[in-house]
Amino acid sequence: MLKPILPSSKEGKRYIMYESRENISDSYLKDAIKSFIGELGFARAGIRLMSNNIIQVNSNYVDEVISALALTKDIKTKRTSGMINKLKKEAN
Repeated sequence: MLKPILPSSKEGKRYIMYESRENISDSYLKDAIKSFIGELGFARAGIRLMSNNIIQVNSNYVDEVISALALTKDIKTKRTSGMINKLKKEAN
């Protein structure tokens, strides 16, 4: 039987809140990030699209994802946090 992974050994997560003028599809957002960091970088970043315009990303790839979002005209990064609840409070 395998031992569970200790929390200190797990990779950290960061949450990025973004805003856009119009509704943006998940596929458009993923394609925008993939075009900048590539398929391998996308997989290593562990990107998950959450509700309320929040993206979960590996803490080592936060700068790359923010740069990818900055290259699109439709998306603007608002805030980055290590706790999703802080971003959800700000969204409401």
